[in-house]
Amino acid sequence: MNFIMKTSEFYSIIKYNNGKMVDNPDDIAVEYSLDVYVNGQKFVRLLCTPKSLKSLCLGFLRSEGIIESDGDVESFHFDEEECSAFIETRKDDKIFGIEEKKLNVVGTSKGMVSEDIYGKNFKQTENEADNIARDVDFKKLLETVERFGQMSELFKNTGCAHSCGAGSVGNIEVFEDDIGRHNALDKVVGSCMLRGIDTSKVILFLSGRVSSEMLLKALGGGFRAVVSRSAPTNAAVDIARKNGIFLCGFAREDKINIYSGFPS
Repeated sequence: MNFIMKTSEFYSIIKYNNGKMVDNPDDIAVEYSLDVYVNGQKFVRLLCTPKSLKSLCLGFLRSEGIIESDGDVESFHFDEEECSAFIETRKDDKIFGIEEKKLNVVGTSKGMVSEDIYGKNFKQTENEADNIARDVDFKKLLETVERFGQMSELFKNTGCAHSCGAGSVGNIEVFEDDIGRHNALDKVVGSCMLRGIDTSKVILFLSGRVSSEMLLKALGGGFRAVVSRSAPTNAAVDIARKNGIFLCGFAREDKINIYSGFPS
């Protein structure tokens, strides 16, 4: 049984298009937080798109070695109000190895994040996002993103890499790539630390989508500005607005979407 919920929501944003700023509604993917209970134990929190949730839960449990087939499942119940799925198996916990596992939060690409993605407190700077946006030359920013997009030799050679960089408009100071987008971001945070770069003063460039765990990881690394060639989720936009982060997505060619930190 699959449950039908909204998979996207409209947000009011500002779109930069060939030198002009335009108010624009944007349809943003919903990032859904699903708690999965197995045999009465809270086992995992999955950050996902809210569709095909039974398939997601059973597929995750099989890939983790908890079940071998749907025949191992005695019952499945989904509580939309609690954002939770309750699964009972036909075998005891010990056989399935649940006793040995701790509660994990698994993001949209296996990213491990805080269980309460909205409750984490970060040092907030009043109007910091707006201040950053006010000083940005968006034409030059797009030129910088274009150069950033060409920097990964691993991606050129294999088509199998995520890129992450840190720098200013016109200058990428640190660049890393990896088959895992979380790994690429962690590499940049570490490189900035080793090189004495103040991450609160530079822009974080990303090649892939910005989900909540990626934005929280960026916040934890001290970044106040995030620009991606791809899209953010609604949870990432909410967190950016709450924490005063300058967040842009779809930075390609002559266009860029500004989700948080609107220029005056």
